[in-house]
Amino acid sequence: KGHGMINFFERTRNLLYELATYNIAGNYPWGGIVVSLCAFPLIMLGRMLYLFSVDTFYTFSMFFLLAFLGALQFILEAIPSERRNTIVINRLLGMLISYYYIPLQLKFIIIATLLYHVIRSLLPHVILSNWHIDIEAHPGLPGTLGLDIVTGAAANVCMHVLRLFLA
Repeated sequence: KGHGMINFFERTRNLLYELATYNIAGNYPWGGIVVSLCAFPLIMLGRMLYLFSVDTFYTFSMFFLLAFLGALQFILEAIPSERRNTIVINRLLGMLISYYYIPLQLKFIIIATLLYHVIRSLLPHVILSNWHIDIEAHPGLPGTLGLDIVTGAAANVCMHVLRLFLA
C-alpha cells in the first residue's frame, strides 16, 4: 500500500512537471512565448464564464489560482534548483495579469503580449543593476513567479495608459 501511494504522488508530480514545462518547450528560449500565448484562450474562457455568471467566474478563478499555486509548489519541492529554469507555466500567470481589464480587441492583445515580453526581458537587468536584487534567485514560488507577477503588473499599467490613447 505504501509504495502504491508514493508511486501515485511521484507520477502526479512528473505529470505536473511536464505540464509546467510544456513538455520540452521549457528547454527552449521560445517556450515561454508559446505558453504566454495560451493565456488568451484562458481569458476568453473566463470572459464566457463571467458572462454566464459572475459567481461562477470568481469561483473558478479562485479555484484555478489555488490549484495553480499548489501544483507549482508541489513541483518545486521535488525538482533540483537547476531544473527550475525549465518551468515556463509562470509566464501564463504573468500574461493573465497583463490582460487584466484590457479590452479583448486584437490591437490590445498584440500590444499587451509584446509589451509583456519586452518588459520581462528588460526588467531583471534593470532591477539587478539598480537595486542588486535577483528576483529569480529566491527559492520556491517567489523566485519562480515573482518576475512574471511584476512584469504582468507593469505591462498591465502600461496597457491602461496606452488605452487612453488607442481607444
